[in-house]
Amino acid sequence: MQHRTALAIFKDSLVGLLHAAVFLPVLHFGFQLNRVSGIRELVTFFLLTQILAVIFHKGWTYFVGQSLFTLSFLWYLFRDHSESLWPTGWLRDSAALFRDQWNLLIAAELSETPQFLLITLFFVLISLLTYLSVHKHLAFPSFLSAFIYLLLVHTFSANTILPEMIRLIGFGFIFISVMHMTTRTTTFQFVRNVSMTALITFALTTLSTWGIERGRPTQEWVEGQTQSYQRNLDEQGFFDWINNYTSGIGYRRTGMGFDDAELGGPLRQDYTRLFRAHTSNPHYWKVLHRTEYNGLGWVSDEEDEDTQIISTPYNIAYDYTMTTEDLSLLRTSEDLSTIQIDWLDDLGYIAYPYGWYDLNSESESAYTIERHEDSALYAMELEEGELLEYSVSYDRSFPSRFDEDLLREDDGWRDFYNDVYEETMQDMDDVQDDDVSGVDIWFDEELQLPESLPDRVSQLAYDLTDGLTSEYEMVRAIEQYLKEDGGYRYSLLEVESTPDGGDYVDHFLFESRIGYCNNFSSAMTILLREVGIPARWTKGFTPGSQYTDEDGETFFEISNANAHSWVEVFFPSYGWIPFEPSPSFANPLTNPEPVATVVGETYSFVDDDFIDMQAEDAEQGADDVDSETLEEGESHPNDELLSESDGQYYGNGESSGGRSLFFNLSMVAVIFLSIILAIFRWRIAIRFSKLALEKNLLTLHAACFLILRLFNFKLKRQTGQTIDSYLYQWKPFITDNSDESRTINRFVSLADEAFYGPQTEKQKPTAEQTAILLNSLDLLENLPDLKKNPRTPHPLSGKIQEKL
Repeated sequence: MQHRTALAIFKDSLVGLLHAAVFLPVLHFGFQLNRVSGIRELVTFFLLTQILAVIFHKGWTYFVGQSLFTLSFLWYLFRDHSESLWPTGWLRDSAALFRDQWNLLIAAELSETPQFLLITLFFVLISLLTYLSVHKHLAFPSFLSAFIYLLLVHTFSANTILPEMIRLIGFGFIFISVMHMTTRTTTFQFVRNVSMTALITFALTTLSTWGIERGRPTQEWVEGQTQSYQRNLDEQGFFDWINNYTSGIGYRRTGMGFDDAELGGPLRQDYTRLFRAHTSNPHYWKVLHRTEYNGLGWVSDEEDEDTQIISTPYNIAYDYTMTTEDLSLLRTSEDLSTIQIDWLDDLGYIAYPYGWYDLNSESESAYTIERHEDSALYAMELEEGELLEYSVSYDRSFPSRFDEDLLREDDGWRDFYNDVYEETMQDMDDVQDDDVSGVDIWFDEELQLPESLPDRVSQLAYDLTDGLTSEYEMVRAIEQYLKEDGGYRYSLLEVESTPDGGDYVDHFLFESRIGYCNNFSSAMTILLREVGIPARWTKGFTPGSQYTDEDGETFFEISNANAHSWVEVFFPSYGWIPFEPSPSFANPLTNPEPVATVVGETYSFVDDDFIDMQAEDAEQGADDVDSETLEEGESHPNDELLSESDGQYYGNGESSGGRSLFFNLSMVAVIFLSIILAIFRWRIAIRFSKLALEKNLLTLHAACFLILRLFNFKLKRQTGQTIDSYLYQWKPFITDNSDESRTINRFVSLADEAFYGPQTEKQKPTAEQTAILLNSLDLLENLPDLKKNPRTPHPLSGKIQEKL
């Protein structure tokens, strides 16, 4: 029995440590990027697996111990998945759960994140990678898997991966170097070699990190070149194909989601049609608003809100349920316009225009409408059947557009409110807090700011409004800065997630400077609050695509791609007024210039590109198409130019935010492929070599060289060693005068002829020579691996060989 030396154990321990240094940062980066929980448990499992691999040196003992450890860890994490108190019951229930989640994944029918399936697969992969690294001393699978994963992240999300890539290459270089260091030396020599390698690598990685900023222009150029590649993949349906197999697992698409607590990360368009609005006027369709900003997004607490059950017909203006007669009388006596809404998908909410007056549905289906007091969300739940339509009325006297004169009517309203508050407090003889004003009291939620908000956000807000006394001018100054003057870039694909410890708005304003509607609207809301103007973050839909039906009636069709967010600012005369800070979007109510039509780029934006304001001005009007001539169902040339959303997550798993399981599945696929190549590399190499010989694709010189290289897998050939003496080392395992012995002798003669004979290197082998080469490959498969099990030479073997 062969025992490991202390130096060999030290090397295995060092390999396990370096394996963790190579792979764990990439795993952490992937979990952070996709906002998946459980990184602490994964790190614990990874480190304990390295320890087990060092302790259990024999392969079968490692896999037995690792299997028991994996099952124990899975039981600790998922012990609530089974009602059985016995291990056999838990194993049976877990196996059934794994099988069910796997079948749903293959059938693309998942409705929630398959946590048990994913964690189990990750544990299996970590176990296999550790075995290949610590036992087989193969650095290739782990390093290449991490490397390709980072490339996939960069290709499909445009996240910055250069620092992670530098660290990976640095630790990977040490990892690979230690793999190739021999333990047949002194401890001092081994430690010196490791130290020198680490020192050189540290110097190179430090230099590379220092050069990141200097190389940023080149990096941005490279990133720009990948945009067309990403667009081409999207146009060919690649991401739709991915979405079919990740539906329900968190693949971020545009749409009306309700979890806004963590915003950020890239988006893909979803053109699923939602509803049609039968009106000739464009409207922004509001669904809800948020008021509490937490530094990463907007607190979403619909379940904790005060709610009220309402019935239709419902009068929004006076908050009461009307009779059918009251509704008919109201619509004839008041100057109202009614919009019919046809649902094309099963929606759970009401979308309504600004200035709306009443809500009604004549559907025979049983339904419940729940009004959320804080967010103004009207949630609808069907008790049976399906609701196909509802109608809303809005007051025609409500301005169709707030021009500058209307919005300036309330200039100085905050001073008036504060004066009223002071007078009221004096009349009540209450002690006033000098730091609290009337506006602060009445608009406490709409002025809320987190304590962790960086000071430079406040400084920017004051710089933008310096010298302005009018609320309207302040609002427009901030809106104009974000929309045009600030140099921010609009993109769905290139948006970064908020880094750990960072602030969502601060990161967008000062670091990434690239975003979509959520970034721009959140930034404007916070900047307005910094200067004391009440504002709230609002989400809903842009007007949609305009069509004309067969009767000549105009309607707008709204899809998930029209989901959008904007800002509402309080003006006492009219209430909460929408403003639009996102480049290339125009709200009909408050756009500085009148909005005549929604056809073209007025309400839309190319979903995967950035805005070039000069090019936009130059091309304005170039795609003028008469939308009124389009029949129902026909597509408009500009229908693809739709607005985006906050990003919906299809699924209810534990993970939240910008998770993209596509990257995880890609990494899993790469790791599996790497493991297969690593485990079966020998058989694969032999098989392809035989195929090349049978097809006569190799010259005699190349074939002999290839076979010697394959022998090198089982024992490295020393420099200057003759072919005869090299292959002689396998003679003790071959019977004298046998077919195997004659095969080796014939191959030695053939190799000498190929390398040192008079023929040219381009000469192809004859049929007889091909037979010798194929027999040599067959023999090679059956010879022992002298690298793993070196044969201790007999003391007289050197003298005997010399005589031979």
